[in-house]
Amino acid sequence: MAGVPVFGLIPKVPRAEACPEEYVLHDPRSHFHQALRRAHAALRFPRGVGTQVIMIASAAAGEGKTAFCVSLARSLALIGQRVLVIDADFYRSRVAAAFGGRDAPHIRDVVQGRVSLADAVQVDARSGAHFLPAVPERSDPQLLLQSDGFAAMMRGVRETYDIVVIDTPPVMAATDATAIGAFADTTLFLVQWGNTPRSIVGAALRFLHLCGTVVDGIILSQVDLRRQEHYDEVYDRTPTSGALPTVQASSEDRSGPTRDPHADDVRASLNPGAS
Repeated sequence: MAGVPVFGLIPKVPRAEACPEEYVLHDPRSHFHQALRRAHAALRFPRGVGTQVIMIASAAAGEGKTAFCVSLARSLALIGQRVLVIDADFYRSRVAAAFGGRDAPHIRDVVQGRVSLADAVQVDARSGAHFLPAVPERSDPQLLLQSDGFAAMMRGVRETYDIVVIDTPPVMAATDATAIGAFADTTLFLVQWGNTPRSIVGAALRFLHLCGTVVDGIILSQVDLRRQEHYDEVYDRTPTSGALPTVQASSEDRSGPTRDPHADDVRASLNPGAS
C-alpha cells in the first residue's frame, strides 16, 4: 500500500442503530456522517484533476462498498449536491435494494437504448440522491462496459450530476473495475479495517496498477473507534523520527501478541517510503 494515502476512516455504526445507509439519515453530527464528508473533502486534492466521477473499488466482497456508496451519496445529497449512484456490480447488484428501490429499468436498458437515462434513474425520497440499478448479467459485463452505449451514458451523467459514484465488483473476483476506471476521475479503494488481509489488498492494488487504474486513496471501513483511539495514543507517544511501534493484540484475541492488520496500514500511510 506504499504511496496510497488513507483518505478516511469510516466508523462502525452502533449496534443499536440501523445499517450504515440508514444511519446516515439520522444524525448529521455523528462520527459516521462527518467521516463521510471528510473522505469526500480529501478527494479534492489527489492528482489535480476533477473528482466528479468517483469509482469505489475493493479487493474482496463484504467490505462495505455498497453501503459506503449509498451512505456517501445520501450524505452529499442532503447538503444539496446532485448525486447519482451507478450500480456497476453485475454479479451482486445491491444498490437498488439498499435505497429501497426497484431493480428495473436498469443500466443495460439505458446502455442499449431501450430507455432514456432520465426514465431509468430512480430518486431516493429520503435524501434526494439518484441511483441507476443493475441486475446480474448472463453475458460478459465487459462487452457492456466497453460499448459505445456505455460511453454515451457516462457523457450524459457528467452533464446532469455534480457527483457520480460508481459501485463496482471486487477486484479479486472480476476485472470490471479496470474497464470502469477509464470513465472515472478518481478511484477510492475500500478496505475493511482489521479484517482484509494485507496480502489481498496488495494484490488487488498491484492488479489495478498494472491495468492502468490509478487508486487515489484508501478508505478504511467499519473502524472500531475505541481501538483506533488506542492506536492514536500509541502514535502520539512515538518520536516522529523513529520507527512506528508494533501494536499488540488485545486480551480478547485468541492468540498471543500479534500485529494488528490496521496498524500495518497506518504505518504504510505514514511512512510510504518504508514499504
